[in-house]
Amino acid sequence: MGLFRCLALAPLSFLKNDSDLPNPCNIPIFLFFSPCQARFQLFWWIWQIRRTIPDELAKSMNREITEDLRHYLKVDPDRPETYQKIYNEEEPKAFTFGGIQELFYTGTQVEARQNERMTAVRVWLNSLWESEEEGTGEPLFLPEVETVYVDRWRHRVPGCRWQIGMKDHIDNGAMSRWADPAWQQVYGALFRGELDDYNPWYAGQRTATAGCVFRSFQGWLALTAQGPGDGGLEVVPMLREATAYVMLRPFRDDVPSHQFCGAGDTGMTSAGDTMEISARWHAALLRGKISVGRVEAGDSVWWHPDLIHGVEPEHRGTVPSNVLYVPSTPLCPQNARYLARQRDAYLRGCPPPDFPQLDLEKGSTRLAGVGRLTTLGRRQMGIDPFPEPPAWQAA
Repeated sequence: MGLFRCLALAPLSFLKNDSDLPNPCNIPIFLFFSPCQARFQLFWWIWQIRRTIPDELAKSMNREITEDLRHYLKVDPDRPETYQKIYNEEEPKAFTFGGIQELFYTGTQVEARQNERMTAVRVWLNSLWESEEEGTGEPLFLPEVETVYVDRWRHRVPGCRWQIGMKDHIDNGAMSRWADPAWQQVYGALFRGELDDYNPWYAGQRTATAGCVFRSFQGWLALTAQGPGDGGLEVVPMLREATAYVMLRPFRDDVPSHQFCGAGDTGMTSAGDTMEISARWHAALLRGKISVGRVEAGDSVWWHPDLIHGVEPEHRGTVPSNVLYVPSTPLCPQNARYLARQRDAYLRGCPPPDFPQLDLEKGSTRLAGVGRLTTLGRRQMGIDPFPEPPAWQAA
């Protein structure tokens, strides 16, 4: 089925496969471990890394961000009814219906992004890509130089009927996947019907698309223990075949000529939008959807940026399910341009340019400002230069 990819893990001196861990969903699981010998392993398109940060640190971070939640939104996670005021038409949407929280600069989020263990994982994930241009050997991005993409966090409350999950989707572009010449090159083999020649790990023109950011991996860090049924992440655990299905689906005879099967259904047509994967057009794929399984506080989950994913519609557990979104964004011209804009927004206390401008944190004493950044954090946010500048210059 082409679901696995064999990779040499020589650069990864801190991960150790642990096949004995409970894993009913068959998601590859690795322990954060240092040092270990280089080894070969089979990889899926998504996996867990256990104990990415110590569980006690994750629990402490969760307590801090919960206090931020109480401060900014005046809600009580122990009383789901207090969230009703957020989900109405009169107030700004501080929450999405999937439980995505519009806070960006809490101390917990800043500490997670600049955490050295989290950074080490992201740098290693970058190394899994073929990041040099075919033929010339020129770098398409620098795997070892990891920047920060400031993202939100997900807070699912058990018994909160206003949170209805997140529809299955693919991030980083909707109509642009067909219209953008760079995306056309990325998926060229699929459009030619040459499935075996399509390499989803070759960066190619992914760093030159109309989107604002190249994310080599999407990922999150768990702040609480959670598992299937707790309002968490679900994925369709295949990539090459599912991507081919999605990209070629609009050209089947049962699809109207104006329809692009997820790009046009919701009116999402800009480069940064998501593409909805629905039962109307993609029922065969959604039959293969699974949960990512049980995770503990301090574990992280990572997936290829083209992987179909969504959030369970209900949280049937007993405690809040909290994760921080921390994708991997290696340095490249596209990401450097966005980083400059993002840095300026951060210094003003405003949301990043890729998100709704609700200004919930602007002017707050709880915003984790530059003074809380480490040397690594300052570099990743574009405030200070990296010690060795790249050999090329951003266009």
